[in-house]
Amino acid sequence: MLTNNDIIYNLTKKILSDCKANSIDIRLFGSVALLFLEFERNKSINGFYRGIADIDIIVRPNHIEALESYFINQNYEANRRIKMLYGNQRRSFRLENGISIDVFIGNITLCQDISILDRFDLSYPTIPPVDLFLSKIQKIKLSEKDISDIKFILDYMTDSDCQYIIKLSSKDWNWWKSLTTNISELLKKDINENNKKRLNNLLIGIDSSDKTISWKTRNIIGGKWYNDVE
Repeated sequence: MLTNNDIIYNLTKKILSDCKANSIDIRLFGSVALLFLEFERNKSINGFYRGIADIDIIVRPNHIEALESYFINQNYEANRRIKMLYGNQRRSFRLENGISIDVFIGNITLCQDISILDRFDLSYPTIPPVDLFLSKIQKIKLSEKDISDIKFILDYMTDSDCQYIIKLSSKDWNWWKSLTTNISELLKKDINENNKKRLNNLLIGIDSSDKTISWKTRNIIGGKWYNDVE
């Protein structure tokens, strides 16, 4: 009997295949991306540590209309409210079985903004692991699921990924605030020694890096460092 993860995985594979056949350029992020990383590593998703309920996709801006037409033709119901409120940033679709597809256009705008377009071709079918890490670590309050996901992603991170994060935090105060706050919280959790060392070194690198003038100016102002997310 197929599990919900099997259904999500098979459906996502079909979406990826259909989009490639129709020259619609998409990438996966969120929990479904971790499911695909699990299959890439173990050639099976049977050992994946939790259930997934929806599919998160990012699409090139000039391909959103083609992607929307594809979902409509596949009998997905479009969320008109999301399109009306966030049409230039997000779209949302749902199947009769309750599976939802959340689509971000060009970049991922959550509590922090994650620039993907200039990194789009670095990885397929998921966004790069470092961007998956950023998409989880940016939250104001990490849930236990977020922490589990981050621990999973850390196994895919490289030294160059850590350097990218350090550079990002040295010029963007909002990211610096989110990263230092949440990495400090992560270090209090049950994390294996290799990843704890990586997080400690990452935190040291973030704090010791030379900051830009814009970062220093923003640091003086202080205040709110995150977007409100519905």
